[in-house]
Amino acid sequence: MNFAPVEQHERIREAVGRICARFGDDYWFERDHDGAFPEAFYRALADDGWLGMCIAPEFGGAGLGVSEAAVMMQTIAQSGGGMSAASSVHINLFGLNPVAVFGNHEQRRRMLPPVARGQVKSCFGVTEPNTGLNTTQLKTRAVRHGDRYLVNGQKVWISTAQVADHILLLARTTPLEDVSKPTQGLSLFYTRFDRSRVTVHEIEKMGRKCVDSNELFFEDYEIPVEDRIGEEGDGFRYILHGMNPERVLIAAEAVGIGRLALSRAVAYAKDRVVFNRPIGQNQSIQHPLAQNWMELEAANLMVMQAAWQYDNGLDCGAAANAAKYLAGEAGFNACQQAVMTHGGFGYAKEYHVERYLREVMIPRIAPISPQLVLCYIAELLLSTTTMDEVLYENRGAVVLITMNRPAQLNAINAGLRQGLFDAFARFEADAAARVAILTGSGPKAFCAGMDLKEAAATGLAVPPRGFLPVIGQGVTVSKPTIAAVNGVAFAGGWLFAQMCDLCVAAEHASFGITEARVGRGMPWAPPLVHMVQQRAMMELLLTGDAIDAQRALQIGFVNRVVPAADLLPTCFTLAERIAANAPLTVRAARELVYLSTEMGRSAALRAAEHLFDSVYRSEDAQEGPRAFREKRAPQWKGR
Repeated sequence: MNFAPVEQHERIREAVGRICARFGDDYWFERDHDGAFPEAFYRALADDGWLGMCIAPEFGGAGLGVSEAAVMMQTIAQSGGGMSAASSVHINLFGLNPVAVFGNHEQRRRMLPPVARGQVKSCFGVTEPNTGLNTTQLKTRAVRHGDRYLVNGQKVWISTAQVADHILLLARTTPLEDVSKPTQGLSLFYTRFDRSRVTVHEIEKMGRKCVDSNELFFEDYEIPVEDRIGEEGDGFRYILHGMNPERVLIAAEAVGIGRLALSRAVAYAKDRVVFNRPIGQNQSIQHPLAQNWMELEAANLMVMQAAWQYDNGLDCGAAANAAKYLAGEAGFNACQQAVMTHGGFGYAKEYHVERYLREVMIPRIAPISPQLVLCYIAELLLSTTTMDEVLYENRGAVVLITMNRPAQLNAINAGLRQGLFDAFARFEADAAARVAILTGSGPKAFCAGMDLKEAAATGLAVPPRGFLPVIGQGVTVSKPTIAAVNGVAFAGGWLFAQMCDLCVAAEHASFGITEARVGRGMPWAPPLVHMVQQRAMMELLLTGDAIDAQRALQIGFVNRVVPAADLLPTCFTLAERIAANAPLTVRAARELVYLSTEMGRSAALRAAEHLFDSVYRSEDAQEGPRAFREKRAPQWKGR
């Protein structure tokens, strides 16, 4: 562990600081007074190439990480501009991360370079008046008509909408009542923002007057299909990739403005003489400022830890939220104490500290409230469960998901269904998680199928679409999964093993498609014909008989059979080997296998060319050979 200053970070701090020094207190006092966007400041950073810091070099950026961006944004906030300065360029550094990760090559080539050059300003259109942070309940609708979407709805607290050229917009494309999970059916767009076709009402607010906040009203607003990012309905998953970097940068800015306020308070305490001596000699002035310094330094360590985790592909959700909470509170305390240290003059605008107090409320409140951060840490970090029936455990790049109803042979009830939906969504949203292992709790069962007692009690007839958490049918997972079958896998349990990309079984495991014995159906079975021989499949479906692990291996349903004690170690070894490979190549290869089973030879070859085009164009395609030549482990950038 090394806490020495990073040379590159210090160079960034010095270079950005020199630009910021050209915009002193008078400049920001005027912007706070007239509310004009700080165009000269924005242009100075753009002209020196700072706005493309986190964009890949092939699209005109510097290809640096969130750690470097945090240093830059902290320097900007600490320079005197506070949140007014930071917010004017904030979205350039994190906002288009979903485009960089999920956009196709044509979109990235078209959308990212203008942002990197500072030619385009963007705004971030997610929050709505009646949903707040409950993003899955968004009401804004985007309905496709041919090659266009028509958008109708309302957004609120949209920064820079008065000057933005483009908008990153999240809207619902499938009604909430038609999806099995509320996270489904939301789509993401990055498109031109034409204020002549959108009603934009500026919100008068407490601080940061020069960076506008607005309410937007869309009425039949047209968006071309080619401006949709990724697949329709997967927008919620995409937008998550911008949230952790945003929290890290907001936290860095909170530390910056807190340090700014602290420096002004210390300077005033040295100069202000009352009762014939500087007030800084009084412990009642000294001690609160000392406490502010400690809080800011501690918060900054968490900020940099979260940034480091993100840049190294680790799970940074807890650290990013903790950094946002600690920095928001520390920044607020420092700004409030700066006003109190100035006494009556703290209330005067000419000393600027009142502006810092008004502006520091932004990182304290947004993008997530302190209370919700505490809920996140308490419920998701201090407990390993998504729901009682499903356990979720992070182990570096590998996630272990355990169905946890051992007394009921892990049979599928409502709680287990929802727990698996939540676990798969969490796995997919976590950029650091590369492979998931699905297993059952206890030595007897992987999953014995539907809880027939619950089915009888509820009178369930035809299961509705999306009833079960099936990957590829209602559940979107773009990363590899491994079934660790530790006992019986009957009916729905067979289905869960079948839906995973790989299957490892304990020697005592058994498999059966038992629906014919209880009068139920198996509409999920067709993909099985691509895994096992046709006649073996026919016997399995018609008889409902169970087969042992060795027979499952013979017919090609299972990859490996191992002693029970070796089941999870074998799966983790396999998962870690996959996780060490280039993520973009792994994802494309996984899709290729499934496409190849559904297409003819020529169509599959054409699909393969399309799948691997973005792989060949990625930084990883150069990093792999470089690492091999230099005899080191590769540092993969793709996700």
